[in-house]
Amino acid sequence: MRKLFHYKFIIVVLIILIFPIILNFVLQLSIFNTNIIGDEKLWLTFWSSYLGAIIMSIITLFVLYKTLKQNQNNHKRLTKFQIETINTQAKKEWFFELKKLIINNLSTLNFENVNTFLNQIKIMSLNNDILKDISLLEEKIKKLEIEFKIIYHNEFPHSEQAIYKSTLEKIINEYLKFLNLLKEKIIEFDKKIETIFRLDDIKTILVPKDKIDVEFLKDKHLKTGLEIKEKLGKLIENQKKGVIALNSVFEKVSMDLIKFEENKIFEKLKKID
Repeated sequence: MRKLFHYKFIIVVLIILIFPIILNFVLQLSIFNTNIIGDEKLWLTFWSSYLGAIIMSIITLFVLYKTLKQNQNNHKRLTKFQIETINTQAKKEWFFELKKLIINNLSTLNFENVNTFLNQIKIMSLNNDILKDISLLEEKIKKLEIEFKIIYHNEFPHSEQAIYKSTLEKIINEYLKFLNLLKEKIIEFDKKIETIFRLDDIKTILVPKDKIDVEFLKDKHLKTGLEIKEKLGKLIENQKKGVIALNSVFEKVSMDLIKFEENKIFEKLKKID
């Protein structure tokens, strides 16, 4: 398109330059002498004014064309810059949400949190409140994978994203398995406590001799309950060895993903500048 315009422009310039020569030649022909009003000088003055006006008009149109073209290009560049700026700002906000999500995942999936449940286990009362807290934590953990998939629209084209996703799925699976086991042990422990409560109720209607037997059974169940709690503590410690190692891997892939997405934003900012 631009080449065609240049070609036409050259032709117009050549016509303008050649036309006075042709005009001078035509005016000198005797065949036109009887029909032309005015002498050669007058016609040359007219045509010079006329052609001058045409040339100025062409120059004005050309300048106007170039100005409009320049304005159009500037508008396109400005529009592109504004779009890129808006996209980059949106990407920054998305990155902030991603970073907040990753930090929340690290906090929620920290295996040290399990010690809190162990320390809260009561010996002489039921632990329904702890079981409820564990169930709430299970629901919260199950949502982590869904939230991560949503923020990426379930598309993970880069290795950093795919590695984080697989590690997240693995640690969630391990955590949920252990919480399920923890609930089973607490329920088993609470059954021993319930037995002790029932023995206490029975003891009020028994003769002294039978009361001694009941006290013996209470002590036996209490001892069994304490043994369950002790085994539970050892179970947690054994599980921690494997899961803590997985936590370390999870921390690393989390930092790798944050750094990767951050670098992508910096690269876009450089292009805009």
